[in-house]
Amino acid sequence: MSEERSVLLLGHSSVSYAETGPGDSSCDRTEAELNRLWKRRAEIDQMLSAPQSNGGPSVGELMKTRAEIERHLATAEHRWLEASEAAERARVESAPRG
Repeated sequence: MSEERSVLLLGHSSVSYAETGPGDSSCDRTEAELNRLWKRRAEIDQMLSAPQSNGGPSVGELMKTRAEIERHLATAEHRWLEASEAAERARVESAPRG
C-alpha cells in the first residue's frame, strides 16, 4: 500500500469512545478502531459527494480506499463481536451462583 493510500485509509485524527466496561480492553480497542474507521468512511463519503479538482485524491482512489475501509470494518466488527461474547461469558462464569 502506498504511503498516500495508507494516509487515506488511516486518517490523521484520534477518536474518543465510550468504554464498554472495566477489563474489556479488547472490546475497547476494537470499538476505538471501529469508531476511527466509521469516521474515516464518513470523511471519504463527504469527499465523494463534493470532489475536489485541485489535485486531491481521485474518485477512483477514494472508492478503492472506501472499499478497503469496508473490509477492515467487517473484520473489526467480527473481532468486536467475538471479544464482547468472550467478555460476557467471563462475566457469567465469574458471577456468584446461588
